[in-house]
Amino acid sequence: MQTSGAAVVSKVMQGILATPRLTLRPFSLGDAHDLFLVRGDAVAMEHWDWPPDENIEQTRAMARFMDSEVREGTAVYFTARLADGEFVGLFDLSFLGETTADLGFMVKRTRWGQGYATEGARAMIAEARRRHLVALKARAHSGNETSKKLLLRIGFECASDPIKIEVMPGRILECEHFHLPLD
Repeated sequence: MQTSGAAVVSKVMQGILATPRLTLRPFSLGDAHDLFLVRGDAVAMEHWDWPPDENIEQTRAMARFMDSEVREGTAVYFTARLADGEFVGLFDLSFLGETTADLGFMVKRTRWGQGYATEGARAMIAEARRRHLVALKARAHSGNETSKKLLLRIGFECASDPIKIEVMPGRILECEHFHLPLD
């Protein structure tokens, strides 16, 4: 199943993506405080590779790392906000290569269940197509049924049974891999 993505992104101007309810702007170091709303929330980070940040300084360090990935051309990160400026979450294309990338997303817990993850993920699919990528990959931790259902709903196919992988040095988790051809 293919997801168009064109219907979801109404405009792309100067790197800004707009959907019916979200504006996705390139992530900046100044967004670290808002990002801490997710990265500092143990429940929101339960199915993420990294443990929750204990303080804003840890989130700022991650923001600097993300900024270095953008400068190296290996990732793009977008901060999603509502029309009133409220931070909703972060969406990304990481492990960005010439033809593929990994889709990632995190939404603050107070906005779960409202369709923002789906809307932002579809905007990232449209961005991947705009960049002429031929496929996207994604990964969900076993037990993260919500993310797995979202990935399937937006057109990804399960590409593997759960396998244990080292998601960060010393942290091994069981994950399922997903694939979305963009041609």
